[in-house]
Amino acid sequence: MSEERQLHLLSSYRLATSYPLQQTPDEVAAWLNGFAALWHPAALAGAVQPPQASSSYDHDLPRTGFVYCVPEGAYLFQPDDWNQRVEQANAVVFRATASRAETIERLLSALRETGRATGLFDAPPEAVRLFAGLGYGYLMLDTLYEAMDHEKLLDAPGFWADVIAARDALERGEDYKASLKSAAEKLQAGREPVYSGSLYWLDWVHVDPKNLDTPWPASLAAGLPITVLASGETLEQLAEQAPDRFSELKAKIPPDLPQAVDLCCGSYRDREDALLPIESQLWNLRAARRATHKLFGVEPAVYGRKKSAFHPQLPGWLTHMGFKHAVLVSSDGGLIPSIRSSAVNWPGPDGKAVEAFTREPLPAHDPHTFFNLVYHLHQATSYDSAPTVSLVHKGEPAFATYHDLLALADLAPVFGDWTNLSRYFGGATSGDYIGVQSADEFFADYLDDRTTNLHRPDPVSGFPNHLRLRRRIDSTFTLAALHRALTPPAPEDEDSLRALAEVEDAIEARGVNIGVGGEEPNPLTPFPKKEGGTEPNTAGTTPQAAVLSPSPFRGGVGEGLQPQPTPLAPLPEGKGEQAREITGTESTLIDRAGSSSPFPSGRGDGGVGSSDPDARGVDSSLTALEMHWAKKLADRIQARSTEGQPGLVVFNPCGFTRRVALEIDGFRGAIPVADPVKAAEFSGTTARLVVEVPSLGFAWVPRAGNAAPPKPRIKLADGLTVRNEFIECDVDATTGGIRSFRDLRTRATRFGQQLVFNPGSKMIARDVRVTNSGAALGEIVSTGDLVNDHDEILATFKQRVRAWLGRPVLELRIELDVKHQPTGYPWHAFYGARFGWRDERAVLFRGVNGSNAQTGYTRPVSPDYLEVRLGAERSFLFTGGLPFVQRHGARMADVILVPEGEQARTFDLLLATDRDVPMQTAQGWVSPSPVVFTEKGPPAIGAAGWLAHIDMPSLLLMSLRPCAPSEGANRAIAGSLIETTGFSGTADLQFARDPNTAALVDGMGNVLQPLAMNGDAIPLEYSAGETLRVKAEWI
Repeated sequence: MSEERQLHLLSSYRLATSYPLQQTPDEVAAWLNGFAALWHPAALAGAVQPPQASSSYDHDLPRTGFVYCVPEGAYLFQPDDWNQRVEQANAVVFRATASRAETIERLLSALRETGRATGLFDAPPEAVRLFAGLGYGYLMLDTLYEAMDHEKLLDAPGFWADVIAARDALERGEDYKASLKSAAEKLQAGREPVYSGSLYWLDWVHVDPKNLDTPWPASLAAGLPITVLASGETLEQLAEQAPDRFSELKAKIPPDLPQAVDLCCGSYRDREDALLPIESQLWNLRAARRATHKLFGVEPAVYGRKKSAFHPQLPGWLTHMGFKHAVLVSSDGGLIPSIRSSAVNWPGPDGKAVEAFTREPLPAHDPHTFFNLVYHLHQATSYDSAPTVSLVHKGEPAFATYHDLLALADLAPVFGDWTNLSRYFGGATSGDYIGVQSADEFFADYLDDRTTNLHRPDPVSGFPNHLRLRRRIDSTFTLAALHRALTPPAPEDEDSLRALAEVEDAIEARGVNIGVGGEEPNPLTPFPKKEGGTEPNTAGTTPQAAVLSPSPFRGGVGEGLQPQPTPLAPLPEGKGEQAREITGTESTLIDRAGSSSPFPSGRGDGGVGSSDPDARGVDSSLTALEMHWAKKLADRIQARSTEGQPGLVVFNPCGFTRRVALEIDGFRGAIPVADPVKAAEFSGTTARLVVEVPSLGFAWVPRAGNAAPPKPRIKLADGLTVRNEFIECDVDATTGGIRSFRDLRTRATRFGQQLVFNPGSKMIARDVRVTNSGAALGEIVSTGDLVNDHDEILATFKQRVRAWLGRPVLELRIELDVKHQPTGYPWHAFYGARFGWRDERAVLFRGVNGSNAQTGYTRPVSPDYLEVRLGAERSFLFTGGLPFVQRHGARMADVILVPEGEQARTFDLLLATDRDVPMQTAQGWVSPSPVVFTEKGPPAIGAAGWLAHIDMPSLLLMSLRPCAPSEGANRAIAGSLIETTGFSGTADLQFARDPNTAALVDGMGNVLQPLAMNGDAIPLEYSAGETLRVKAEWI
């Protein structure tokens, strides 16, 4: 055999340069494996030049001593007797397959048949790996020259001399690595003139919760930096179900030392966070950091998750929670801004920014990744100020060429350095300042995912259900915080707070998956019971003092009303003052036993909630805790009240004044309509009341009286119209829908409404009647059918519209009895409520995580509200947590109620006009107003008063809860607030008892800045859209 051996891979394909190529995976794998096999030390014996990829027609006449590799797959146009010509020429040919091991075995078998003996046939695997890595680096560099149309600057003779020296040293049993490293350094020297800047390689691991036993990539064992992306819940499962694999990972994360492994954990549970309440989203971030710290002793610096949950406010929230960086990459097809740079500076509306990584990783298991790798590298160097190539492992074994890349990195950083995200952001310069992104730049199709992929029984109703549960939790914490602001804590209080925190964890861990069914398991109590936790002590609840928690849908009051404030006597060591703003809210009651449902909206036949005993158990626990803290706070403020005066105390857990609508049994006679009662009507022992409750305060209402029944000031319901002093609504006699919803000032129609079945239906009313027209409430109920073009009944409906005196909102309740189930794509096949407005020039806005964002998107999803703005007119549709809205033409929008699989049949919406701070109405409508029945008279400070107060309506209080005091303090509470109108400013936060100290803290409770008290107030400075948390302490 000739010693002048050449090695050729015969194929019409070449590594991609100008655009990515796609063949079958097996074809690409065979090509790459064949080329790697040609770099086997045994194949290199006697070779006079590096292996080459060649065209088959250049080798129609095989030459003596040549080694030919023919990848399996694409047909090669060769002479029919080409194999015989190979034999006659005493050449070597083998076929490459998709298996690296099989390909090398075929090569060695073909070489052995030549009869030449060499010790290189038994070369150690490590040597074979390093030679293959060097060969892939040589191929990449040669292809990169071609991609960049650049002169080939590699010292080819020197490089090949090093390869021959390494091969000969290996054959003699001597050190061969030094020569291989020298060859790799020449590759690096040949690359640097092409691009002399820094190049970055990132290795990602997406931990698959369904395949926790998958081995870690070889880079972890090799000590190369990697980035592990997983939810906190998945990391907990890894520690429990795959302890060996967890230990292997944890060993690479030494606390307080530089780490090769970067934990990228942006959520405790991957869920539909972008449409969840703000406090739920912050809970998920906080729980992720705590879980990671508990498992590894470190907190994640990088935010990242698999299920998209991006929105404009996220950068500020991440900074607030302690994250330094973010991964702005959609792994599930969600819409995100189109960004060319790998690293960008991503600011939020509040001006706070995070460095974000935006390059989508390439799958390490796919051979196409490595066949097209030079193309991706060329694109990165051409358009990116910090050229980056990233690979991702998603539970499947990496393709063999991945190990070639690692082998090349062992020899020299030919094409840059491997790094993790923390080091990357320390060394890379952000390519773009992308500015504040609009809400329309982000969209995750949760509806399609929950309907088509997860087959949830609550794809829509899970969102309003969870929203109301979240507000019940926040309300209970607020009552506990207000009590703590007045009184030092008792030992049993801590037990009750621990129990409340456990209920919060259980509800948040399940999220919007409240109903049963679906593919995703939803354990309701994944968190272990906190040590020392007990059930709340409700022994103080007596038959004469029962607590009523609110049930659904009695919302809305009039922000913009300016009642004359009534001076109140001061609280002990405190003060009281009527808040200036009045705004919309929900507040109704349940039975006197205090039972309430965590599913106030969207309960279908059989009940989405009623079929789940775990959910009922958590609801029962939450109800008991609501009762406990409402009763405890009522006892505190009525400590000096007169006995023997039956009444009820209504609490307001929101940071703005609300007019609460109540329907209560147990009244003995009519009571006068005087502050805080704004309207009342009585039927037997049942009272319907509208009560004005100050922000974070209370109102006491007597339950017995001998006043004359109030006379209606206006006809609240008459014929086909319901009205109050602010709004008027006409019901269509033909359809049963809303013919005209308008304000009484301009009398211009703001909305019309019908029920629809998409793709087509008609709404036909069978009956429209007035069901209540009293001094406080006007109500009309319409019933009828939805029919198709053949007059076949698709569903029957019952629709109720309500207007309460003194509250400029219209309540709309829809009940459906579905006969024809919708099937198919949920955005095209659904039952919904279609709303129309009069002018196609109107501009749409929507509530997005506390902000009012203009939208032109076809699907302006929002769990808060949709605003139609025409000139100075502002008309609002408050969705109450029903988030899926789709525009229909230029003047209509559909609120999706029942897509495929949805079991809920009752839904509630709210219409309003001209809200200055619409987020107040959105929050107030779904917030409870706990009511305590007592046998005592009004508190000593008066029939109404506030216990805490924020003097800026645009600063929305999201939560107020007790927290651990600092050293030397007796008690502390912390409040989370968000600016909602897009303007910076200052505000004062006051409490009935003046705090001694205050501080600004982050989302994890770490002190950011002490705040100097301004008299009896805590001064706050905030920027537009900012989320802040303030801590007040008492000595």
